[in-house]
Amino acid sequence: MSVRAAEPEGSGAATGADFFERAERVEALGYRSVEAEFLAAVALLGGFFFRRQFRAFSGASAGAAEMRLVSRAEANGHLKANGGRPQLYRLCGASLFQAVGCEDPGSGIGRARRAVKQRLLVLDYWIACIGEGRLLLSAADKAAYFASLGIGEDCFPAAVRTRRNVRTFFPDRFPIRMADRSHP
Repeated sequence: MSVRAAEPEGSGAATGADFFERAERVEALGYRSVEAEFLAAVALLGGFFFRRQFRAFSGASAGAAEMRLVSRAEANGHLKANGGRPQLYRLCGASLFQAVGCEDPGSGIGRARRAVKQRLLVLDYWIACIGEGRLLLSAADKAAYFASLGIGEDCFPAAVRTRRNVRTFFPDRFPIRMADRSHP
């Protein structure tokens, strides 16, 4: 099931307000809408996935749909297989991350195995929560939400990236589930 299929029309419940705009920009790169939504979420949540996660997200059975996604993404230069069984995939390609509006989290070379597992678990959590309330995926969505509660950015978790000496908010990239204001 895609995010659009799980939510009431126009609600934006499982995602931040700009998620569908991001997915539409990915779709413009040559993907079907369900593929674009999945790739946008993967990019925002750390850049790694297994095919089973696409199946769980899309509702597709094993086979053609997942292979089309992998083939299309590899042909577009947006996907690399990291080997092993089950096959682990890593998103890459500046055009994909530019369409999503986030930075490439890196090649994964030297990345701790624990960090990759953590990214995969976060993606599983996001897939499981579709249709159950709004999740904030991007740093911009998180900042806007906390600002609406009167919390300033001096209270946000932050890290300084050494390559460009840029301060990044919410560097862990975990989704944040918004409280339902009618049921705090």
